[in-house]
Amino acid sequence: MQLKDNIRPRSFTASAGTAPCLGLAAGKRVTFNSSTVRIGSSFSAAFSGSNLTDLTYFDVRFRAPGSTTDQESQNWQRGVSANHAIAAGTATGMWTITGVRPHQQSTDHSGNFVSTSVTLTVSP
Repeated sequence: MQLKDNIRPRSFTASAGTAPCLGLAAGKRVTFNSSTVRIGSSFSAAFSGSNLTDLTYFDVRFRAPGSTTDQESQNWQRGVSANHAIAAGTATGMWTITGVRPHQQSTDHSGNFVSTSVTLTVSP
């Protein structure tokens, strides 16, 4: 996972009100095809909700392993399902997505994050 350019894994690289036409499903709003992945491999993330399409952008709020502070990754994913590579140098441990913000324009990051809690463990 490269977050914030080369410092963080791209998987999680990093306001008020979600666009009214977009909704995220109750419960888990994002799921991973595997809860544990190795550096050098990849995983897929899928979002569920109403009015979400392959043109929907998703910002995520996440917490890196060992951190107590959330960070944001704007336009982390486009489309309801996508693959994400775990790059060399990604911190190992548990990564947690704590919020999701769907939007239709790549430059619109004005909505509120919808709270969620989904984890991905990265191993060497």
